[in-house]
Amino acid sequence: MQQSNGQPIPLMAQYETAFSQHVIPTDFKNYNFPLSKTTVFDNTANTVKEDVIIVDSRFRNWDTETQSNYTYYLGQQFDYVQSIELVDGFVLSSNYVINQDNQLLTFRENSHEHIITVPVGIYTIDQLCTQIGTLMTQESSHHYTYTCYHDPLTDKVIIHSLNENQEFDLLWSAGSEILEDGGVIETMTQDPITRQKVIRKVNGGRSRQTYRPNSIGVILGFLPVNLSGHHTYTSQQVYNLYPDEYVAIHITTDNHDDCKEIYSHVNAIGNTNAFAVLDLSQTVARPNGIPNRQYTPRRRFTRFFNPPIKFSKLHIEIKKPDGHYYDFHGLDHYLFLIIQRVYDRRVLGPVNSLFM
Repeated sequence: MQQSNGQPIPLMAQYETAFSQHVIPTDFKNYNFPLSKTTVFDNTANTVKEDVIIVDSRFRNWDTETQSNYTYYLGQQFDYVQSIELVDGFVLSSNYVINQDNQLLTFRENSHEHIITVPVGIYTIDQLCTQIGTLMTQESSHHYTYTCYHDPLTDKVIIHSLNENQEFDLLWSAGSEILEDGGVIETMTQDPITRQKVIRKVNGGRSRQTYRPNSIGVILGFLPVNLSGHHTYTSQQVYNLYPDEYVAIHITTDNHDDCKEIYSHVNAIGNTNAFAVLDLSQTVARPNGIPNRQYTPRRRFTRFFNPPIKFSKLHIEIKKPDGHYYDFHGLDHYLFLIIQRVYDRRVLGPVNSLFM
């Protein structure tokens, strides 16, 4: 990496300009100031050093770690780190259409519930529908015959029992989850029996329905709502064989508290405290002819630290929107990180004293 001396940087906001000029301290190895979680520094840096780190998943511990959950040892300790920035990377979309997280379908005939398990693999929509119809027919305790197909005009999936008298239920919902806890509030309601207005305590939060564990519903376009009383059901949404359009990358240091309270722009469980959200949108060729996608750098993700931090290793986790680890099936990836270290800054004082 090219290195050169530069002029003092007046404001931290001018980081990008400084780094493009490769401004680093003249003698940064011998420079030292007390590093403390209770000390805040002024947003003025006279010297800046830029370190480039390429995190390659091939160098993980193969015996105990996977491509979606591993620790990357840097070989040295980085002190006075003011920011970590993800500027590039190569992350292949390698997850199967059907995997262990979305291979189950639950249906009910009269009072008998049945669960079919679709084998893991890569499917076209026609292959997947044929497989579902066959498995439901084989699993039926009432010897119903099922067919599953997609409407080419609407791209919606239809599940149908051949005899109109053979009604069945599709069970997608596992109940509701609270999105926002608004606490308990008192509100005026009407008693369903007496029809009188009464004051009741209700939960003021918002909630939504959730899918049953490992449900195939999101692939087929069915919402997490139980459907009953019919012999034909059409999905409410179009099918989506590749619902994992993006993955969330979690980067933590030796101290896991360093990267907490990072809010992603997508409100999903897999992105909670994520360092970045990577879009798997670009199509690339695969040896078996199935289209694949990779991370296309469209934006930079940066995490700033004040007080600065120090670390000697990075823990990498890559998750899907539903919170499960992304399955790379043996394919590796790399991440291109820039670490910025700043020196020669004025100490403002302890954190507590700044707000008294």
